[in-house]
Amino acid sequence: MAEISLAPFMLFCLIATATPGPNNMINLAQGMQLGFWRAMPFAIGTGLGVGSLLFAVAIGLGAATSASPVINMIMRAVTGLYLLYLAWKIATSRGIGDNTAGIGLGFWSGIGFQWINPKSWASAMAMATTYLPANPSHQGALAAAGVFCAIAWLTQPAWIGFGGALRRLLSDPRQATLINIGLAVLLLASTLPFLLSHG
Repeated sequence: MAEISLAPFMLFCLIATATPGPNNMINLAQGMQLGFWRAMPFAIGTGLGVGSLLFAVAIGLGAATSASPVINMIMRAVTGLYLLYLAWKIATSRGIGDNTAGIGLGFWSGIGFQWINPKSWASAMAMATTYLPANPSHQGALAAAGVFCAIAWLTQPAWIGFGGALRRLLSDPRQATLINIGLAVLLLASTLPFLLSHG
C-alpha cells in the first residue's frame, strides 16, 4: 500500500459509497421491496463492480475513455436509458415482496451497473488521479480496488437496512405508490446532473 495514502483514500471511498447516489437509491428501494437478504446480491455486486472499475481506470482505461467523445456519448445515452427503465420499475412496484413488478436487481446487475454509472466513473477517475501515482503498478491498483470494494461492502447494506426499516409503509397501497414514485425521482435526481454535465 506504499503507493496509496491510505487514510485519505479510505475517507474518500467512504464518502463515495455512503452518500446518496444511484447505487444507494437502488439499495434503498430494494430493501423496501425485497427485504434485507434478497437485496444483498446487488450490493455485493456493487462492491465488486466499483473495485473492478477503479482497477481498470487506474491501469489506463480511464484515460482512453476520457479521450473519446464518442465513447462518452454512448455511455451517457446507455446510462440515461437504463436509469429511466429502473426509475419506471421502481415507480410502478406494487408492494412488499413484489419481485415481478419491482426492480429485483441481482449480483451481476450490481457489477454491470457500475460500468455505466456516471457517479462510479467520476469517483474512480478522481481516486485514480488524486490518490494513485500516474502509472501505478498492477499490485497498487489492485490494492486500491480492494479497499474501495471492501468499503462499498460496508456501506451498501446500511441503505438496504434503511429501506427494510421502511417496509411497513408499503402495506398501504397509497403510501407505497407515493414512496416508490419518490424513490424513482431520487434515483434520477442523483444521476442526471452527472449525465447532463459536459466533459
